[in-house]
Amino acid sequence: CGPAALASVLVASNVVTTPEALVPLVYIPARKGSLQVEMQAAPRKFGRLSYLLSPNMESILAEINAGRPVLVLHNYGLPILPRWHYAVVIGYDSTRDRFILRSGLKRRDEWRVRTFMVAWHHADRWAMVVLRPGEIPVIADPRLYLQAAADFEHGANPEDAMLVFDAAVKRWPSEA
Repeated sequence: CGPAALASVLVASNVVTTPEALVPLVYIPARKGSLQVEMQAAPRKFGRLSYLLSPNMESILAEINAGRPVLVLHNYGLPILPRWHYAVVIGYDSTRDRFILRSGLKRRDEWRVRTFMVAWHHADRWAMVVLRPGEIPVIADPRLYLQAAADFEHGANPEDAMLVFDAAVKRWPSEA
């Protein structure tokens, strides 16, 4: 599920890729899955910045409303016996109180907010967006964004790195 979910958010940011192409970057055969650290690092190989969202529903909804899908980690098991799964939040239906996700082979899977929140909470509310250089999440912490920018800068071309830092200066002009 890791490569498929990551491919979904990368494609939404105009990267041409497939889950199969991402397997060598994020899938760990011995674990039969992907770790968050690889999921965060892999977008940098495609000139994209990964940003971990604040662990609240408002951050997810803000990104969805901005047109960005959100990569989330769920635990469908118990805290002591986890069953990890990555999915991508692509929408929210407020009239029916449901999140709309891409999950596994399902292009559209609807989850009641309460069910989603329980599975997300059991995975420590991990959520990430993939950004083009120059984009900033709707609800962003300047220090966390700059840390993500510094991580991005190590492998980015200079023009993309400048876009990332210029966006920060424009968004937070009074930040040191």
